[in-house]
Amino acid sequence: MIKTGGPSVSSPETTGPQENQECWEPRHETPASQAGWRACPDRHTILAALPRLGNGTFPRPPHLHRFCILTAASPGPPQLLVSVRSSAEARGALEGGCDILDVKEPLHGALGMPLPTVLEEIAALLAHQASPPPWSVALGELAEWPPHRPVPKLPSTIDFVKVGVAGLSREAVAERLPSLMARWSATLPSGATPPGWILATYADSDHAHAAAPHELFEVARQSGCAGLLIDTWSKQGPGLTGCLDEPTLQSLQAHARRLRLPLALAGRLQLADIPILRRVGPAIVGIRSAACVGGVRTGVLSAGAVARFRTALCAPAADSVFPPAPASGAATIPSVAMAGSVDVGHITVDHGTDGTALRLSPLTT
Repeated sequence: MIKTGGPSVSSPETTGPQENQECWEPRHETPASQAGWRACPDRHTILAALPRLGNGTFPRPPHLHRFCILTAASPGPPQLLVSVRSSAEARGALEGGCDILDVKEPLHGALGMPLPTVLEEIAALLAHQASPPPWSVALGELAEWPPHRPVPKLPSTIDFVKVGVAGLSREAVAERLPSLMARWSATLPSGATPPGWILATYADSDHAHAAAPHELFEVARQSGCAGLLIDTWSKQGPGLTGCLDEPTLQSLQAHARRLRLPLALAGRLQLADIPILRRVGPAIVGIRSAACVGGVRTGVLSAGAVARFRTALCAPAADSVFPPAPASGAATIPSVAMAGSVDVGHITVDHGTDGTALRLSPLTT
């Protein structure tokens, strides 16, 4: 019996979903995330706990796909995040097959925040998509958000926001990040689900005058971040794999898994980096330069370049190393973000450190 905060919900075997429940799926429909959702042993119980609309169908919980894309356990390639700077580029990224749409302004730095008008245009574009992917927005550097700087409102459909650590020590990040997260949550409409926060660290931390990635994993976990990104601060120097060798990336990924903190890798990644990326096995791979004509990050995004990268990333490879699938019948949700509560829109899934689902309860605001 699994508690839901109201009436008890029995196991899927005793009170399985109604027929229309089986038809409902997360709004992103990439093969890996769909496979992970379908393999989730608690999905019927999750669906049973969701409120129904008057016609008996389900609303689309705005962040249920966050649960799937970051915690689903399909033994496959990483999700592909593509960074865009306009609604026109967003169309190209969607056409190319991105799993996550990221919005930033390359002229404003590694994590340049886009203009509000750009975000509004992309929000409108995604609102007209039958199955829009999750999308994220770069907020710049944490040091750029002192307490006196007003926090603007973002479109309520944004799923993730990411902020960088340039110029800050581990202690400064640990102090400032929770404060910024709280300030941003205060701008949300009543009852709205806050976006997941991604802490962006830098492989070239010396150039960024920042704490090194391995110093910030625990900070991200304790702050309640949905994941951690390792990017490059300088876009003129080496890319990610030139800053960190494969054994180091493997070690960082292993550390992320121990903390159940999804890891994203980015930083001037190219097609030649894909074998390493597949062996490391992060949750997400992010590209900008590789998605643009001529590999120039400030250039024009190409749907064909996105498609080529995605095809190479998802192609079967004998030397790929991915986490094993859970044993048949195992009641686990592998690779969950962290021990505690996983946000799935209208409910939370409470689980232990081994990924075992313990109970469901309504979200509180």
